[in-house]
Amino acid sequence: MDKIVSDLVENIPCRKAQIHLLASLLGEDECPLPNSIFLYGHSGTGKTLVTSAVLEKLGILTSYVSCVEFYTTRVM
Repeated sequence: MDKIVSDLVENIPCRKAQIHLLASLLGEDECPLPNSIFLYGHSGTGKTLVTSAVLEKLGILTSYVSCVEFYTTRVM
């Protein structure tokens, strides 16, 4: 697990805490994987980059759904 985290930290700067948190939550053999993970935050902060890199290194198959917040009926 430490090798995975250190490899990712080298390639994705300034995201050590997020990489370590995701890897520790998803990499535990004793715990079953969650059905879904909800990430939120401002656009362009690296949510998809960090998550996809961690999941790929752990060998977990994934699918992504990008959600759009509907704040008016016109957007729908």
